[in-house]
Amino acid sequence: TPTPAAPPAPPATQLAMHIAPLRLEADGIHRLTVNLHPVDLGPVQIVAEIRDGAISMQLSGSTDAGHESLRTAMDDLRRELPQSGFTNCSLDLRQGSANGQGPRGQQFPDRPDRGTPAGPAGVPVDAAPPRILPTDGDRRLDINV
Repeated sequence: TPTPAAPPAPPATQLAMHIAPLRLEADGIHRLTVNLHPVDLGPVQIVAEIRDGAISMQLSGSTDAGHESLRTAMDDLRRELPQSGFTNCSLDLRQGSANGQGPRGQQFPDRPDRGTPAGPAGVPVDAAPPRILPTDGDRRLDINV
């Protein structure tokens, strides 16, 4: 007879095992999608900023059940991440879908140092056209960004 499958780990543990390895990565912004089990909890979008051993995260569940499981898992996750070696943890639960859109199609606010600059009404600002500089014939390549 087949043995019954073990129940899935709690959501906080499922998330922590994907987030903990970021401690060994370079400082910066990391974006992850973690598929929670059972499957009806759906994917969770994570934007994690690592700075000097501290982690600041925004989490967003794609389903109502997933969002609720995240809400109840926040305290456990706050306990598990320092045990993984993070010196400080800041968690922010966002309402929205897996593509980062808020409940009314609003994009999550981003820091100015990330992503495409936005103008009025959140419309991306086009980058300046590339400048072509004259060459002096010595076969160098100059690229200005």
